[in-house]
Amino acid sequence: MKKLFFTFILLLISLLAFNQNIPSYEPIMDEFFSIYKNNTPPEAIDFIFNTNPTIIQRNAEEVTQIKLRLSALTAMLGEYYGYEKIKEQKYGESLVVVTYMLKYAYQPLFYTFTLYYPKDKWQLQTVKFDDKIQN
Repeated sequence: MKKLFFTFILLLISLLAFNQNIPSYEPIMDEFFSIYKNNTPPEAIDFIFNTNPTIIQRNAEEVTQIKLRLSALTAMLGEYYGYEKIKEQKYGESLVVVTYMLKYAYQPLFYTFTLYYPKDKWQLQTVKFDDKIQN
């Protein structure tokens, strides 16, 4: 009986050790929106793109253009009031597409992030922003 109990405990420990518990992506998004609110949208874009260094290395000029377009757009929208998550699609445990509505004085702005968990951290794959909602 002791042998069976010991074997069961050993098996349970093994399963727990190899079970990949993927943490939530939400702390990254919370940090993004904290920077967005307290600093500037381009600084928040820098933060989220820095979760995936490959994007910065391969597309530095495109990232700069995104920040310039975003700065111009947000300047026309008025005061920023906050954000709401409006859509989340999970593809397995390691890929999520999430859309947020950012509330501005004149109209909302929509961000859609694709986040991927390849091994040990969440990273940005793509980001889109638009002043029109996408279905």
